[in-house]
Amino acid sequence: MGLMRFNAKVRTTVALAALLVLGWASACSDNAGPEPPPPPPLIGAILSDPIAGVAAVVQRSAAIATGAASGNEFVYATLLPGTVPQGSVASVRSVVAGALVWTTVRDGGFDPVPISAAMGDTVEILVRDASQAVVHQERLPVAVLVRPIVARVVPPPRKRDVPLNANIVVVFSEPVAEGTLASSIHLLRGVLLVPGTVRLLPGTGAEAVFVPTRPLSRNGDYHVVVTGGVRDLQGDALEAGSTTTFTTGQSSTGQAASITVSPDTVFLTGPTYQLAATVLDTHGNLLIDQPVMWSSSDSTGLSVSPTGLVTARASGGFLVSATVNGLTALTNVIVLAGSPGSMSISPSHDSVPAGGDMIDLTATVLDASGRVVAYPTVIWTSSDSAVATVKGYDASNPVAYGTVTGVTPGIVTVTATSGAASATATVTVVAPRRVSSVTVIPASLGLVVGATDQLTATLADTDGRSIVGRPITWTTDNDAVVTVDSSGRVAVVGVGSASVIATSEGISDTAAISAAVITFTSVSAIGVTCGLTTDLAAYCWGSNGGSGVSALGTGSTSPGLTAPARVRGGLSFVALDGTCGLTGAGDAYCWGGNALGQAGNGSWELVVDTPMLVRGGHVFSSITAGTNVTCGLTTDGAGYCWGSNAGGSLGIGTDVGPESCFFGDACSTVPIAVIGGLTFASLRSAGNHTCGLTNGGAAYCWGFGNQGQLGDGAMLEARPTPALVSGGLTYSSLSVGGDHNCGLITTGEAYCWGANQSGQLGDGSTTPSAVPVAVAGGQTFSQLSAGSRFTCGVTTAGAAYCWGLGGLLGSGPIPSSSVPVAVAGALTFASVSAGGDHACGITTAGVVYCWGASAVGNGGSWPAPFVYVPVKVVGQPPP
Repeated sequence: MGLMRFNAKVRTTVALAALLVLGWASACSDNAGPEPPPPPPLIGAILSDPIAGVAAVVQRSAAIATGAASGNEFVYATLLPGTVPQGSVASVRSVVAGALVWTTVRDGGFDPVPISAAMGDTVEILVRDASQAVVHQERLPVAVLVRPIVARVVPPPRKRDVPLNANIVVVFSEPVAEGTLASSIHLLRGVLLVPGTVRLLPGTGAEAVFVPTRPLSRNGDYHVVVTGGVRDLQGDALEAGSTTTFTTGQSSTGQAASITVSPDTVFLTGPTYQLAATVLDTHGNLLIDQPVMWSSSDSTGLSVSPTGLVTARASGGFLVSATVNGLTALTNVIVLAGSPGSMSISPSHDSVPAGGDMIDLTATVLDASGRVVAYPTVIWTSSDSAVATVKGYDASNPVAYGTVTGVTPGIVTVTATSGAASATATVTVVAPRRVSSVTVIPASLGLVVGATDQLTATLADTDGRSIVGRPITWTTDNDAVVTVDSSGRVAVVGVGSASVIATSEGISDTAAISAAVITFTSVSAIGVTCGLTTDLAAYCWGSNGGSGVSALGTGSTSPGLTAPARVRGGLSFVALDGTCGLTGAGDAYCWGGNALGQAGNGSWELVVDTPMLVRGGHVFSSITAGTNVTCGLTTDGAGYCWGSNAGGSLGIGTDVGPESCFFGDACSTVPIAVIGGLTFASLRSAGNHTCGLTNGGAAYCWGFGNQGQLGDGAMLEARPTPALVSGGLTYSSLSVGGDHNCGLITTGEAYCWGANQSGQLGDGSTTPSAVPVAVAGGQTFSQLSAGSRFTCGVTTAGAAYCWGLGGLLGSGPIPSSSVPVAVAGALTFASVSAGGDHACGITTAGVVYCWGASAVGNGGSWPAPFVYVPVKVVGQPPP
């Protein structure tokens, strides 16, 4: 009986296999001729019929009833492999619904992508090549009935060396019913069925996988047979069956080596969309069931499920990532909001004091799908503007705000309208609050004659709550020194001191203004501009880091100062570089931007608005302040640096810093010793690299070197230890720029190295150099200064020359120059300082002149107009 049952089972298996291969040419039949060639592959695009509900984009047909109520309809667009071999990327757009996706074209086609569309719509497919030229176009109407087809099979036809542990994936042109797969997808070797299981891949709905029970045989010929028993979610049968042959090799699949997400970009009009992740090994073999982790850049606006199904909760742009084994792929999802469907105002009831006080109301607009409409256009109105007015601020805010200003006691209805949606809020205007205190900011300013600056006054009630909208009167007690207009802007007209008074409702406060004429002994144009005066005071001007911040350390909160203002703190400095100063006792003080710890005071304040002592207890002989790195030289010649350690710019032997600063970079907020045991005569810092000069005149550099700015013959991303500059030259001074450096040798000749895109090396070319090259022109210099993309120098006769980026050379609006050109004005300079977008020089008579952008200090408006030739900084004695 056991043998009979076994034979019966064999006969049944063989019969089923024979039925599946019916129509094949039998290689075992003596009467059969040669195997006929396979039919030509299908090419072109296919568009499915509409599928209702979120079930169109999930893998389980059991979810149909859950999603169908949404009323959202999708069609699936497929471009069959081989259709456009030269294709690179394709756009799929529903003309009526307005949905759009971009997807990568591989092997001349792309797998099914869902797109919102319904009956009466048309889907346009445009395929572009690598140059973005359109090489294929189809417009397909949405049809009421389209049967699914087999879009492709993995492994593809006649594939060889298929891994022994391969899984067979069949991609259909639209989601199919999982229950119809087991009896319709088979794998055979010869006429024998290979045992295995069939299921849908999670999150796809249109991709079925056959998983063999055990590994395939080596060097074996296999056939994948898909019969017409497959049904789509509406019960439509497969258009036709398919047969695919492949041959195994002797290896197995490897670890995940790449991951991609399809589509690349989605312009989403519906509530949900299904993304698909494809994971391949190093040989391009498809890997399934990988632990892909999905995430959204903002889950409150766009959530993503463990299978890649995104759900839109608000309009806007989002980034979705899929990660496996440390590999990440990204796709953009742009959620397009529909027309406003409903609106709410928060709070719906509120009160505001009369007399100019204000409150903000927030209007939230939803479309018909319940998604938040970002950046809505909202019209605000008040039922009685004599009681309260309302002004909308919605042009640049994701949510619309309405500011209600109380005028007189009473009750008003505030209405917000966006399209067909509207909402109201009730606002009660109560009795006005009384001003109890006035505070003028800043409380004191040290300005020069010819300077202007803005004062502000804040009002508060007895509880310390801010009061806005009340009239403020500005006066001065000495208009021979300072004048003030009705907005609090002061202008210095004479030497001396004056008080500026702000008064509101009988309450006052004052700001003390001191006005002087100053004489400089040095000037530095690194970032902002600062100068040291004959009485050892520091004055700065230029960009102030934005309104409300005193990055210049002067106390002024104006966005920028066009005239020198005294740095707060009352300190006396003997040397100044950028926004760092050195006292006679060797203490270093810094102020200004500190996001990278470059102030050195151990804090993470983004802006240090008053000079703060650099920590560590070091006695410095000099200090150099770059934009990201600050360094100091102690009296025994040891170098210390602080700030950003990107690229190893601190010189501590590693590009990893002891702290992680505001931007996540490696940083140090306190000085750290430069390693290498070198004794330096001077140090200079710039953006992300530093150079030092030894007592013997040898130059060493460290930090970023990708433009050759380290001068050691290499172009490295990072060198965290001092490297000797090539060439064997003996330098008397060094200057460090943004991505290039210059040095002056003892004979007065200038050499530069590093980036040269604007000719800032001065050698007559725009070719970068990782070793020093001589500056052309034959001038003998006494001093050099390397800026961002230009360089300036002073000859032994006191003439200033600049080379590099046009407009910054002080010679008028001339183009860039790769050789030195004379600075206009026939001035005799003692030194020059080149910065990021401007330069300044001090003459032998102690007068400072500047040219370039923003920080010329000529007392004009802010932002200052570009100046192409030297202009005298205001506040200095007359000629």
